[in-house]
Amino acid sequence: MSDLITFNIYGGPDAGKITQVAPGVTTHSVGGFDYTLAQTGADRWSFLPSRDADLVAAYQRTDGEPGNAEAAALVAEIERRGLDI
Repeated sequence: MSDLITFNIYGGPDAGKITQVAPGVTTHSVGGFDYTLAQTGADRWSFLPSRDADLVAAYQRTDGEPGNAEAAALVAEIERRGLDI
């Protein structure tokens, strides 16, 4: 039995991928691009870009349409951080 937890990755070079990490891990890096684990729903957590500029750029690359889980997660984190789009 695996002790790994599965999370979606939104934004950046790993956008659209899924990763598995050990319990307690809250960061993920790919080639110098950093992600931070963030709450993206009532009982849902995902890895989102750590740097503000990367987060905003990732959102701007989405279609922003209702029902787009990536866009919703990214804009919620932008709002939580108090950033401008």
